[in-house]
Amino acid sequence: MAGAAPPVAAAGSRGPKWTTAECNLLCKAFVAASEDAAEGTDQTSAEFQEKTHQKYILLLQQHNTEHGTNFPPRKAHSNFNQFRKISKLVLKYKSVEDNAGDPPSGDNDKAVFLEGIKNTFKKWHGKECGNMLEAIVSCKEFLKGSPKWADFEAKIEEKNTKKRKTTRPPGNKVAKQQKKDEAIVKNVLQISSDEQEKKDHRRNKDLFMQKIGTGMDALATCLADRNDQQLLEYLSPESRKNCARQLLEERLKRMKAQNSTSFIRPETKSSSVISSLTTDGSDTDGTGSPVQVEKVVPAEVATAGESPTDMRLLREMQARIKAEKNDDNDTDNDGEEDLYA
Repeated sequence: MAGAAPPVAAAGSRGPKWTTAECNLLCKAFVAASEDAAEGTDQTSAEFQEKTHQKYILLLQQHNTEHGTNFPPRKAHSNFNQFRKISKLVLKYKSVEDNAGDPPSGDNDKAVFLEGIKNTFKKWHGKECGNMLEAIVSCKEFLKGSPKWADFEAKIEEKNTKKRKTTRPPGNKVAKQQKKDEAIVKNVLQISSDEQEKKDHRRNKDLFMQKIGTGMDALATCLADRNDQQLLEYLSPESRKNCARQLLEERLKRMKAQNSTSFIRPETKSSSVISSLTTDGSDTDGTGSPVQVEKVVPAEVATAGESPTDMRLLREMQARIKAEKNDDNDTDNDGEEDLYA
């Protein structure tokens, strides 16, 4: 029954193993006793140990009543020794956790991060910890907020230092294993950080593209953000038309320069077969109207010039550009070379 007094281990016998719930109650009892104004000043005194034991008994009875458990009360010195063991392991676990740094923001990455800390702790202190890992992790949450817990560990360490005569440095195997474990923790942190950075980059890129669109809209938005008015003017339809006209004029200049040495007028044999209107003395149809005659030019002369189709297209392009220039009343190019002569 829950109300019955729990059995106490006989003198000289070994009590049952500590459960996670009992370890949590013991840590709560320590925090409660350390907050006492009279007994909480010296955490290593016999009075403080007795005060912690009393707090533990009260918490244990309340837990047994509420949860229907039957945990034994144990003895004062047994409770204090167990708390010293838990406190020492919690301090070591916290050291591993502090060396790992802050956990990542994502839930999945955080779970992987915490699991890596547990694995590292088991590699370093697995024999000392045994099957108390879950109890150590939960007890850490109760002790890390207590300012007196740090004082307790400092005084325990001070006493242990006085007892030691010499300090043996860690062996090569232990040092190598610690370096490997540190590398594992750093690798887990780096992977989590890289994955989070990629996710943030993709999310920011998607938001940016949704905001500005694609193609010329994206370019115009970028230029607008930079307040680059000159480049924005280049994107206007009129500027594109002027740019195309300038490129065409430069192309005509090059064509004229190339044809200046090889081009021969039609009347001086410029192509292989030239269609032109000539009037000879004969009236082939009896009306006296001109007759279209094909003049044949040797192939070696014709290859140096352009074909009749190319010449016709060239003239049409020249006429079209000249007409556009007359319509625009462009007076800025009066001193330039006349390309349409």
